Amino acid sequence: MQTAKRHGALAIVERSSAHPAYHHQLLVDEFQRHGLRYPRAYQRLHAKHVAEYAAADYVMVPSEFVERTMLAAGVPARKLLRVHLGFDPQRFVPGPKHDSVFRVIYAGGLSLQKGVAYLLAAFTKLRLPNSELLLVGNEYPEARAFLAPYAGAYRHVRFVRQSELPALYQQGSVFVLPSLQDGFGMVVYEAAACGLPVITTDHVGASLRDGVDGFVVPICNADVLAERILHLYSQPAERAAMAASAQQYVQQFTWAHYHRELCGLYARLTGST
Repeated sequence: MQTAKRHGALAIVERSSAHPAYHHQLLVDEFQRHGLRYPRAYQRLHAKHVAEYAAADYVMVPSEFVERTMLAAGVPARKLLRVHLGFDPQRFVPGPKHDSVFRVIYAGGLSLQKGVAYLLAAFTKLRLPNSELLLVGNEYPEARAFLAPYAGAYRHVRFVRQSELPALYQQGSVFVLPSLQDGFGMVVYEAAACGLPVITTDHVGASLRDGVDGFVVPICNADVLAERILHLYSQPAERAAMAASAQQYVQQFTWAHYHRELCGLYARLTGST
């Protein structure tokens, strides 16, 4: 970054998550809640990022959520550039579901940050007939602590190629991303594009319309999450309507849209428009 500045170039740092100070405290509290110690390596990384933001000309963020945490931490508004990420509309499309199982799907790292512990608590509390919780993703080091109490209550697929994700989503009934913080969460738009209603938290950057495309719930609240899952389970017509709405809504967030926004932004910054 310093070399770029010496040559008169703009220095732009991309931040995909909440501001490090906010991110750090959120995870420290969550690790303590589960009787675990927050890794020091994460803390050193946060300090490095804060220094980079101070030195950069601009900080690019993927969502309003990340932008709010940056402003709250004192990053000047003039330094913030917001460009939403996207998905591939040719790959992620609806398809036929091959069974009648009410299948709740989560895709992402199995970590405390992703809120998987609350999804497990919510799903097992409900004891829904003809239902399944499918967790897709690799375990983080802390995962054993929150997975162990729910052994046998979920199905776990550790690795899925990007090309295989659409077929997996198509066998779902609802997609849940219960993250404590997620700067964007491309899986939200990918799952919605495949025809699933989505439940996210208010700390997930990928925006959907609460009560229209799915539901937005508070973080760290298994009870509310369970209520929303139960609602979608017991109201199949509304679930189908939300799925159709979500699938249509996310078409505005494709990679083509992202590329146009990003190129336009760079053109404005360099005065080439």
